[in-house]
Amino acid sequence: MTSSRLLKTLDAAFAAKSTPELESESEIEIFGPFTSKQNSNPQTGNKKRATAEIHPDGTSNGPAVLKSIHPLFIQNSYPKTRVDPGPSKKPLSTRNNDDKATASTCGGTAKPAVRPSSKTNAVPRAKKPISKSSLEPTEALPLYTYKDYTDPKPCLVHTTDEEEANDFVAGLKAGPVAFDMEWRVFFARGAKVSERRTAVVQVADARGMMLVVQVHGMNRMYSLDVLRVVTECKTGFPKALQALIEDPEIPKLGVNILNDGKKLFRDYGILAKNLVELGAIAAAADPDGPKRRIVSLSKLTERYCGKTLDKGSERVGNWEAPLDQQQLEYAANDVHSSLMIYARLRAVAAEHNVTLILSDPQFATHVEPPVPSTGLGPTPEPIEMRGQFMRAYRCWHERDMTLEHMCKELSLKGRVPGVEGKSGEGLKAGTVISYVISALQANPKLPFDMLKLRELVQMDSASWVRHREWLLSAWAEGLGKKE
Repeated sequence: MTSSRLLKTLDAAFAAKSTPELESESEIEIFGPFTSKQNSNPQTGNKKRATAEIHPDGTSNGPAVLKSIHPLFIQNSYPKTRVDPGPSKKPLSTRNNDDKATASTCGGTAKPAVRPSSKTNAVPRAKKPISKSSLEPTEALPLYTYKDYTDPKPCLVHTTDEEEANDFVAGLKAGPVAFDMEWRVFFARGAKVSERRTAVVQVADARGMMLVVQVHGMNRMYSLDVLRVVTECKTGFPKALQALIEDPEIPKLGVNILNDGKKLFRDYGILAKNLVELGAIAAAADPDGPKRRIVSLSKLTERYCGKTLDKGSERVGNWEAPLDQQQLEYAANDVHSSLMIYARLRAVAAEHNVTLILSDPQFATHVEPPVPSTGLGPTPEPIEMRGQFMRAYRCWHERDMTLEHMCKELSLKGRVPGVEGKSGEGLKAGTVISYVISALQANPKLPFDMLKLRELVQMDSASWVRHREWLLSAWAEGLGKKE
């Protein structure tokens, strides 16, 4: 889908927010904008959802499409983020009357924190000072949902397509973005918890856009020649999203975010930069706030948003299957709450004359490649050099061919007797990448650029997992330096 088509889809969604949902051929899921306390949840289990159908000629069967460019993609103009004042400081007797959202969720008025003793013969005791904690409300806080926020109006977008993901990432508001990711976890009695590769990555910007990208099983279709022979490559990660994560100038806000960055490197070889820990910001900005660097997102949401972040069964759900409505809202709430917490912390910092510089090492961290050791180098099992290995190496290193071109160039299908396959049919991307790696393993003296090799391997998600141990070992030993 082209960028213009994506913009028309968004415009149609905003113009048709009060019309029934219609079926569409788009793989994008758009939810929003939402007004306060409005429930517009679509039916779960339906993978294809949209608010208007876009025809091949660019027209829509929904209301008239806006002529101007969508505000989500205007980089120099966006509404000012309204700072959530956080939990109310009003007396308990009046809070529920003034705050309708809290009253409707909490259900009932607050009860006094200190109650007189019911024992008639109790010995009178000296009055103790009422602690600050005793003044806190005893009723449950309302559940957090991004739908309660209207300035800016949130817009949830879900995609499983690489090109669509790249287009949406390019449209994010420049500046700090909230970042989080999900993966599938397996629990076995008496065994260590087993976790799968990162399946979903979600980001949110200050303009209200929440992008949920399911990278698990993400495919790229490309044509190899004029005969339009199409080959499928499991890319695993959109290039624009990787560039955003690795950009040292863009702060990524989150909780325990450095560990997320390290997992991304293990899973996909991505070197995340400028990972900002919200707990560290809270410790610096709020004198009465948490003193630890890492604080759970739930606790931060309770303190700075006055709401409870629901961490239900979706947290350990199957993030590799098609996402349902509950999972999408779970992912969106995580990144949206991070932005609201950050907005509140900025206000708290201003009240206490604290300057927040996100690039400061007390807030920001980076994922670095393995440090070279003093060993003799990796010692993989001996591999015998073969002709196809050297041909693949020369195509990649000396002739600087693309992976798509190498898949066709190295294929013998239909050209050599005894080799099965149709003429013009290319090799699989993972096979070609394995040829290049095998050549480097068979002859360690072959020159190569490690960053260029990492880029090649990342083009096929399974290849990074297959060759990760050797790549990390070679990287740690300082092999693959630029010539």
